Amino acid sequence: MKIRTQSIVSMGLFGSIFVVATALLLVTNRQVERINKHIDIANGIERCARELGFLSNDYLLYHESQQRARWERKFSSLSADLSKLKIDSQEEQALAENIKVNQQRLNQVFADVISALESGFQTRDQGTYIAFLQVSWSRMEVQNQGMIFDALRLAQMFRDQADRLREKRIVLLFALAGIFGIYFFSNYLLTNQRILKSISYLQAGTKIIGSGNLDHVLTVKHKDEVGELSDEFNRMTARLKKITASRTELEREIVERKRAEEALLKLNETLEQRVAERTELAEARAKQLQTLAVELIQAEERERQRFAYLLHDDLQQILASARFQLQTACRCLPPEPMLENVDRLLSDSIEKSRRLSHELSPAVLQHSGLVDSLRWVAQRTSEQFGLDVHLESDAEKQAENESMKVFLFRCAQELLFNIVKHAKAKSARVELSSSDGNLVLSVIDQGIGFNPEILNSSIAKAGFGLLTIRERARYVGGNLSIESSPGKGSRFTLTVPKSLPKADELQFPAVEKQSHMPARRAGSADLKGIRVMFTDDHKVMRQGLMSMIADQPDILVVGEADNGREALERARQVKPDVIVMDVAMPEMDGVEATRRIKDEFPKVRIIGLSMYEDELLAESMRQAGAEVFLNKSTSSAELLKAIYGKTENSN
Repeated sequence: MKIRTQSIVSMGLFGSIFVVATALLLVTNRQVERINKHIDIANGIERCARELGFLSNDYLLYHESQQRARWERKFSSLSADLSKLKIDSQEEQALAENIKVNQQRLNQVFADVISALESGFQTRDQGTYIAFLQVSWSRMEVQNQGMIFDALRLAQMFRDQADRLREKRIVLLFALAGIFGIYFFSNYLLTNQRILKSISYLQAGTKIIGSGNLDHVLTVKHKDEVGELSDEFNRMTARLKKITASRTELEREIVERKRAEEALLKLNETLEQRVAERTELAEARAKQLQTLAVELIQAEERERQRFAYLLHDDLQQILASARFQLQTACRCLPPEPMLENVDRLLSDSIEKSRRLSHELSPAVLQHSGLVDSLRWVAQRTSEQFGLDVHLESDAEKQAENESMKVFLFRCAQELLFNIVKHAKAKSARVELSSSDGNLVLSVIDQGIGFNPEILNSSIAKAGFGLLTIRERARYVGGNLSIESSPGKGSRFTLTVPKSLPKADELQFPAVEKQSHMPARRAGSADLKGIRVMFTDDHKVMRQGLMSMIADQPDILVVGEADNGREALERARQVKPDVIVMDVAMPEMDGVEATRRIKDEFPKVRIIGLSMYEDELLAESMRQAGAEVFLNKSTSSAELLKAIYGKTENSN
């Protein structure tokens, strides 16, 4: 087989094996993710069952409607968790069915208790009533314990499945490493055995022939390019033997031999050049792999921002506008419980979507620097998990581009969560400093500690988050060092360059510009009233706000704008008394627009408006000159109070 053909065949074979192994690894990862979700659902079912038992006892003891309402909400939550289960095996399906049967029986017993209490059964026969409560409590306790036991068994079965899948994933990773090792070893054999040794043998034969031994014959070991060259040398030697009697012919043969030697040297140089090119190509691909890893980090954050941006700029704006219009309609109608329930549902939906968008991509990450972002992480961790986090930093130590700021933010978030999850510590310290053109982020705790060598073990099943941070830090030119030992706490030191030379800056998704459609305008310049201008990049939000004040005779809508730059130009034209200003907008945000408008028109009152409940944003708006900062989910009455200047709360 020719050397070229053998190289192509080997590359194709190992490439196919690599693709198959990679596909199996991806499928295994997806299965692990699905099993982990089922584990969370089973744990949620077990918690719901326990809480139902406590709520049942409270209701049997005190007969209060509040305990009954809480029981019914928790029962609905349990039903929702059961509906999320997608189970394949028969044993798991049997456990899920047992939970559903116990749930239905528990609901029936609780309904019987409610019916007995509502019928006044306790006033007729006190002894029978107490016996009835004891029997009911026993029946509900049996159903609760049955659901708890089945949920724990189901969660354990899911964990066993996850462990088996992780073992399979480790095997696949070793298989990938073995494939690469075999591929490189086979290339070494091809280069060393088939090419270099054949060339060395060919060179030795040519030296013998060049010394005058024309009877020497080169042995052809392989029918490849080097073998063809050996055949050519043998034919040349045979011709030399025939023409040794003639000097002229001998000189001609010598010339041909020199040409053949030059061809051999050229072939040798060509082969060496190909080896060098292969080496250079391998190094280039290694650099490309590092660049792709950095782009993967950025792509992950872009997807987080994209989802958060869609929630904030589409869903939340529509919900807030719908709530404003509903409140406007309610003022014209008699009190209706159904409309009040719709208003409450809209408020809950806004709150949940805001919380989700805030967790995906916090506003402070886009509107503030690295130190403020780390301060937000520390405060958030303290509020959410009760971990007392202290931040020590120099305000001038900032990342030079957005990508590095996001990377450090996510790493600090992951390290603090790792302390909450594993360290059993009550406090932690975050330090930010700079050294030799690098940023150094240190996270320290006095928890239970661990042996860092476990991360280097091939059989370790923990520390995946730390391994990810370490590998990504290496890809961007940094490093993660870990100092820890059991019982003595841990210190995680992340060192990264201040900038990424080949990393693209993260950008927000493009926002489609809305056309202006005012709801109500001032009829003439001499009309009396409060002149109001609305600034928001969402048309549906502006229309909702304008329709809310459409029935206010002493408020005039004199203009609207869909970004901060346009708001500044419109304010110069219409001279408003009040500007309702959104914070997050394209071209120029609300903070910068407020600052510029207050510089030109100090008497204009500005009301900040945002979907985010962020104290840093509120403080930025107030420092820029805003009189009031309100949330878009607030009631229309609060916004009207702010327009009239009667509000006392500026947050």
